Amino acid sequence: MESGKKVLIAGGSGLIGNHLAQKLREKHYHVSILTRKKNKDSVFEQFTWDINKGYIQDQAFDRTDYLINLAGTGIADARWTKQQKQKIRDSRLVSSKLLFEYIRNLKHKPKAFITASAVGYYGSITSEHIFNETDQVGVDFLADVCKKWEDASLKFESLGVRTVILRTGVVFDKTQGAFPKMTQSLKYGFVAGIGSGKQYIPWIHIDDLISMYHYSIENEKIRGIYNAVSPEHCNQDELTKRIKIITKKIKFPNLPGILLKVFFGEMSSILLNGSRITSGKIIKTGFKFKFEKIEDALLVLLKKNI
Repeated sequence: MESGKKVLIAGGSGLIGNHLAQKLREKHYHVSILTRKKNKDSVFEQFTWDINKGYIQDQAFDRTDYLINLAGTGIADARWTKQQKQKIRDSRLVSSKLLFEYIRNLKHKPKAFITASAVGYYGSITSEHIFNETDQVGVDFLADVCKKWEDASLKFESLGVRTVILRTGVVFDKTQGAFPKMTQSLKYGFVAGIGSGKQYIPWIHIDDLISMYHYSIENEKIRGIYNAVSPEHCNQDELTKRIKIITKKIKFPNLPGILLKVFFGEMSSILLNGSRITSGKIIKTGFKFKFEKIEDALLVLLKKNI
């Protein structure tokens, strides 16, 4: 039985989109996906779009109560060439502007627009400062992309659409995304960190991130920008140490930062740097984390390795 609430997810075929669509379906929402290419095996209603051609399939927004934007080329998909940087930028900015133009012309506008951003807003740096939503934007490539991305998203407020922006940290999922890559050495019997080990990893378990999106849909008081990171701060060395203890694997020396710079170029900055970021703002609204502590998350994520 459906709740009668209709959610359209742009970029719904990625890690977050897949989990979110399933969660909302379980909660009896009617879920539709806005995608570049339809998947014949999908259980969800699908509509196509093409940001380069400025096209969105007719009826995509019909009776849509909530629009969620997760569109964007993965920042770690490929080395940051000039072309890849443009792809990362356009996939976020052009898609946001296209959605805005379509929504602006609708008679029946969504009740809320909920979009991803990233903690990259604060810059790829390691500092003693604990960042919150009122801090200034950083000065590097990702910070610039995030600032322009958020500016494009906040325009939805001018249409009378409640707007929520979730600045997302490193999403920890058992089978996809960053975590399996960070722990792939476990199958060879060892664990190793990277760089100085002092850089913080502003992490969030996939279950908590999905709950935060659902929470943002259900609560009309949620509006504006929130950090989507777990409460407990953890740096690279602490993470590696805890993984070693849980899995009882051998600890190898950290991979030198210079090697990552050779392999990944400018993109290595997101691996070698990281600061503490607070989630106090979303917690004050009443949101409850399932995985507040990294230990609890690791016990679930590493279950097959214990």
